[in-house]
Amino acid sequence: MTTAYHIDATPLPLSQDFAALKKEGIAYIQNVNGSDWTNLNASDPGVTILEQLCFALTELGYCANFPIQDLLTHQNGELMVKDLFYLPDEIFTTAPVTIDDYRKYIIDAFPLVENVVVLALQSRQRYIKGKYAVYLSIDPKVTDTAVVSALCRSVFYHLHQCRNLGELFLVPQPLQRLTCALNGQLEVANARDIPKIMSQLQHDLRQFVFPKALQQDEQQLTRKNQGTDEIFNGPDLKNGWFDKQGLGAKIDVVHLRDLTNIILGVAGITAVRDLKIAGTTDNTVQCNPQELLVFDLSQLLVSGKQTPTAQTLESATSNLFHDYQQMGTHASFGASEKKRQDLPQGQFRDINAYYSIQNTFPSIYAVGANAIDANASDFQIAQSRQLKGYLTLFDQVLANQFSQLANIPRLFSFKNSLCGTPSDLQKLYARKSQTERENTEYPVPFLTFSPTYFYQSLYEVPDIKPLLKSGEVVYYDSGLQSKSEALHHYWKAYQQNPYNQYIKGLMDLMEDEAVNLDRRNNMLDHLLARHGESPLVIDTFIQGSVYSGDAVKDQVIFKSLYLQNLGKLSYARQKAYDCLRAAPIQTIEPVTTEALELQLAAAVAALDPDWHKKKNIRAANDYTTDFIFNAPHVDEIEKIKKKDLTNHATIELKLNLLFGLRMLYVNHLVDLVNEPIAHEQMAICNWFMTQRKGCIAIENALLRPCGANLSVKNQDGLQYVVKSGPDHMSLMQLSLLFAQARSIQLTTQTTGGSSAPVAVIRIDETVEIELEPSLKPIPENDWTPFPADPTIWFALEQNPDPIDDESATLELILPDFIPYFNTAAFRERLDLFLTHSLPVEVSFNCRLMSLQLLKKFIPAFVDWHNALRDSAASIESVVAHSQLLLSLLDSPEQNNHG
Repeated sequence: MTTAYHIDATPLPLSQDFAALKKEGIAYIQNVNGSDWTNLNASDPGVTILEQLCFALTELGYCANFPIQDLLTHQNGELMVKDLFYLPDEIFTTAPVTIDDYRKYIIDAFPLVENVVVLALQSRQRYIKGKYAVYLSIDPKVTDTAVVSALCRSVFYHLHQCRNLGELFLVPQPLQRLTCALNGQLEVANARDIPKIMSQLQHDLRQFVFPKALQQDEQQLTRKNQGTDEIFNGPDLKNGWFDKQGLGAKIDVVHLRDLTNIILGVAGITAVRDLKIAGTTDNTVQCNPQELLVFDLSQLLVSGKQTPTAQTLESATSNLFHDYQQMGTHASFGASEKKRQDLPQGQFRDINAYYSIQNTFPSIYAVGANAIDANASDFQIAQSRQLKGYLTLFDQVLANQFSQLANIPRLFSFKNSLCGTPSDLQKLYARKSQTERENTEYPVPFLTFSPTYFYQSLYEVPDIKPLLKSGEVVYYDSGLQSKSEALHHYWKAYQQNPYNQYIKGLMDLMEDEAVNLDRRNNMLDHLLARHGESPLVIDTFIQGSVYSGDAVKDQVIFKSLYLQNLGKLSYARQKAYDCLRAAPIQTIEPVTTEALELQLAAAVAALDPDWHKKKNIRAANDYTTDFIFNAPHVDEIEKIKKKDLTNHATIELKLNLLFGLRMLYVNHLVDLVNEPIAHEQMAICNWFMTQRKGCIAIENALLRPCGANLSVKNQDGLQYVVKSGPDHMSLMQLSLLFAQARSIQLTTQTTGGSSAPVAVIRIDETVEIELEPSLKPIPENDWTPFPADPTIWFALEQNPDPIDDESATLELILPDFIPYFNTAAFRERLDLFLTHSLPVEVSFNCRLMSLQLLKKFIPAFVDWHNALRDSAASIESVVAHSQLLLSLLDSPEQNNHG
């Protein structure tokens, strides 16, 4: 049996069509030199050269037509993605922003949480900006109150990991079950199926009232025609994604017709009669947002064809709850397949491996390998070398084009490349041991900053050595080795010398720093635009930021740094710091000469791991290696780590990165290193560098805590205040709990033989708060009655009011002794940056503080920050630190703008 082959008649692209390329070449020859060059037949040597070049060009065109995944596949078979692309789940996702985002975030992290209600809080008939109550629908199998309490606390801490600027959450509470009994009669097809049918009915009712959220994987949602931007719209999730209907909504009002439709929809139920909702007049039941409707089916009468008389469900469904636990649901909850699709698979292509055109010429041309024998005359050798010299020019151009194609990943990487001939650099180090690599005799072999044209040497071209400058020299014959051995060793050393005259001339020819920087800047602008960032806006932000002192080079440096960290900055764009888990910070060390030297050493160590090897701070601040900008070192220094997103608000990290705050402090330290009177400035600079990210950012939502001083008065005029407790984050939310309360009970008693009564207030039968007598008078018009019990009033002793818009303000503090901070250019950049980067509901105040004020402010800030994260800190200490900071913020010893 013969196999039939089909020949594709589709025309080749010009870059791969040998005949078309040759035709164009001959047409060009005729146009340029047609009167002198008349023999254009295949026998003409010039036409032979044209043919060889056309064959080489078709090879280049063939490689250029490889799939992009092939060009991006590493030699080990892995696709090169890091610092080249952000995967959809990395760049489309964001930290929770909307109410639904927070719900997804909680459900994904806690398997026991089936669904979530997040409510914006109200106080005195107004919504409180950025304050939320959270209620959890917990798996009904969980009945242990200790487990529920621990779960709620864990969710609370988890929420603070993704808290946005100006936002606070109440400690989550489980939804309170509001049980409603159903009366009536059901008919089923088979009495034996009653337990199963009733278990399914209980499940369907629960799903109707508040369904368990459904997570699916990317492939499942794609099959439902969900776009990538829709699938990944929200936080990064570990166990699957949600579609538009996957979250579900809680039903707070249920009518009898809803229940009838659900009951008749259960397989096996044939009829329903006299259905009623017990305790209602209109067969409609309603609950509050904090409650979850649960229906008691034990009063229903069920009859079936095989049941002689009707019976109550009390016996038939004795194991109902157990059956419900075992049955689960019909829907597939949780991702059943892998969450992410596999990356495209590519095939490694060794494009950079260049095969010289001189190897393909007929042997009569004497330019290939071993083409000149030992008996050739000097004239024949000269002829061969003359032609080889001519052809080598074409070889170099072609080899460089292959190298450019092979280095596409470097060309479009977020990181700046440091070598224009990576293949030669790789060969250089491949021959060396680890010790030789660390102690190389060449300081910066083949290195240059951010090349955009790539090239390679032609050492593999047959008999190339005599054609390269200094490729053959007169050598000293020691008599210890033969001439051939000496020439071999010389040629090997020549190739390993990254500064030989050939490679140095090639580098000088290919690399022009001004051209490279301009091209690289344009490429980075393309990468920024591809990720939704305006290059013009970024140019405005970084104008004036300094790393190298060259304006265009600094643009390239800062844009590269921003792209490398864009994934984290974009994901957490509005995120605040985690005030409960942030690392403690240290205050300013005493200013002594010895301590100052240690501080400077620590500051420089943070910038340069090898600082101790440098002779002085000026050398340690040098970001160049033999005049080549040390991009990998700076990339590592400015890399935003996961812990940074816990310890700092994203706006701090972004400001430090784009404005180069670190370098501003370092340069100021360098200027002051020989100024003894500036020791205090140097210590504060070091503190801003090592403890913060160049600035202090304080949210008024945390600085002015809600409910810190809450007073309660009963109808007898007795006044009480909340007793101090160890849990500041709970106490600061009490007023919000009170504002949401449905029922309140205030009981007083005299204990310990004291005549002063002690009070306990119970909120919604679930939260008990101890009170103590207060003698501090409160103006009568400050008291507000509880809607649930008008015989009880409460007052908030704080400034400002918790619903004041000041709670959504960010205070940004910088030292005024840094000269650039006092310029109009910096203030304009800063105002534009904050206006562009902060959430629309968050305003800002920028404050430049004097040295003397910072000496007071920083210790107060440190104490407040550390007390806020310390669960053992008393409410009095937190409030005292807050009041001290507020008083210092109102001090006249600062320059405010913003």
